[in-house]
Amino acid sequence: KPDQKPAVDLRRDTSDVTGNPERVEKRWLESFRDPAWRAVEEYLTPSAAKTSPLLETIQSVAITSFADDVAAPGAEKTLYLVSDMLQNSGGLNLYKGLPSAPDLVRGEYFQGVAADLSGVNIEIFFLNRDAKAQRNDRAIADFWNEIFAKERSSDFRVTRISG
Repeated sequence: KPDQKPAVDLRRDTSDVTGNPERVEKRWLESFRDPAWRAVEEYLTPSAAKTSPLLETIQSVAITSFADDVAAPGAEKTLYLVSDMLQNSGGLNLYKGLPSAPDLVRGEYFQGVAADLSGVNIEIFFLNRDAKAQRNDRAIADFWNEIFAKERSSDFRVTRISG
């Protein structure tokens, strides 16, 4: 969904847990580990979603979590994506084929969904949902690398997982 917020958001004041290992662990469990696992389990559950608006979702997360007015000054920013990275929306459908990234970024659609990912590390857990599907995962990863470079991300890493 274009108005989607991150499943886990760690922009919280931790001054109340500094020096207290039990509080640190409790905060980590409640604020990160448990919500992250719930989000991954939910995502891995097959659904009948007709669209997968990745660019729109990334733009929304960039605005709600990574913009200078909401991010903690100097904080490391990392966007974790668990996805097959097959964008499917009215403006771009990767199930129909992989366009040229340079052509896409010059187009009107991209101008409307581009995100400012300056200083954001991108970590993708790349799902291979259908082992029989004919797709070139390397080409898909390279495509997204070009997109994230255009959006000025700091780093881009891909880990392939089955799902």
